[in-house]
Amino acid sequence: MKRIGWLFLAIVISMQSAFGKVLLVKQSGSGSASALANDIELAISEWFFEKGILALSEQNPIDQVGIELAQYMAQQMGASAFILWNVRSNGDFLLMMYTINGQLIGEVKESLNVRDTATLSRLMKRLDPFLTEQTRTLGLG
Repeated sequence: MKRIGWLFLAIVISMQSAFGKVLLVKQSGSGSASALANDIELAISEWFFEKGILALSEQNPIDQVGIELAQYMAQQMGASAFILWNVRSNGDFLLMMYTINGQLIGEVKESLNVRDTATLSRLMKRLDPFLTEQTRTLGLG
């Protein structure tokens, strides 16, 4: 049983070095739409995984994470980029993607209907071309 655990760990480590990496930083706060935010986080992570990019998530209890802190975390994990994002309880969604050097390479702002079951699907249709373009720019996809 112990051998299987070590083998699994070795596989995970080797996969991490084969994948491009992106850090997702969810900026939570008192106004966060948590159920929708969890679905969005999973959908974005899945999108990256389907493209062969490992998206590691970091959830912060503070409302605004500084770019420097997110950049430091991304550098420590060997990421090529980091994303700061949030969705408020009123449906305001913001996603900002940065290079590992802290340069903003793009952002998406949307007003989402948090009670509509099709919201996640519509958002991902909006994010797909944006994320595709940015990952190509970074040489990840």
